[in-house]
Amino acid sequence: MEEYIPARPITMSEARQPPMAKEIARNFARIHSLNIPICKLSNFMDFIDDWFFKLSTNPKTQEFFAIPEWYHSHSPKQLTISRIKEEIEFIRSKFQILNKNVVFCHNDLLGGNILLYHDNPDPSKMPSNFKPKLMFIDFEFATYNPRGFDLADHFAKYAYDYSVKSPPYTDLKK
Repeated sequence: MEEYIPARPITMSEARQPPMAKEIARNFARIHSLNIPICKLSNFMDFIDDWFFKLSTNPKTQEFFAIPEWYHSHSPKQLTISRIKEEIEFIRSKFQILNKNVVFCHNDLLGGNILLYHDNPDPSKMPSNFKPKLMFIDFEFATYNPRGFDLADHFAKYAYDYSVKSPPYTDLKK
């Protein structure tokens, strides 16, 4: 379903403004409280397992993966397939605990999927008690997941610059 919405996508720096962050949180709560008539089991680990299978069986997969230099202060300089597998198993062990709080999730809430209606003031000039009018869009990845997944995914998006005009169209902020 498509329609014109008199709004524009927000930037991730605008999402950090207190009035915007509060309204994003309110909208998260609304989505997370929905009771959608679909399977309520999270398939997050299925996606991870499928991704790892494709990675580990691809003949072009390297034995070692270099980690970008700006991560070296708090991460290894390279990863191996076996180390990735260990990390997946660690996540799987924690996921059993997280899977108890499964809610309906958007699963892709970057700034481009949050619209700010045109009749709002500039986010940088909003008083802290202002309640901006927002709309979440693009629910093609929406499904049931642990509530923390949706929040973690949203905050992870803050690390990326989505305004890059050439492939891969994103850049990790340093």
